[in-house]
Amino acid sequence: MISAEDMDGDPMEPPPVEEKNRGRNDKDNDNEGGNEIDRLAEKFIASCHEKFRLEKQESYRRTHCLKQLIVKEIKETKEMD
Repeated sequence: MISAEDMDGDPMEPPPVEEKNRGRNDKDNDNEGGNEIDRLAEKFIASCHEKFRLEKQESYRRTHCLKQLIVKEIKETKEMD
């Protein structure tokens, strides 16, 4: 276990800004973060479009089946008369 004496500086003091931001390039991080957000947003939108497309197909299928059922019922009713 490392004691407080073994550590450089006061353990309660935050590291200097240069050390905290070492290797950080604001432009690169912003672009990478922005690109990641854009990628996730595009993935989410594509997923929503796919869900909407499937819902539309299912709605069409149900509507078509219902229409066929109604036509069948009408034909059967006419035949009974």
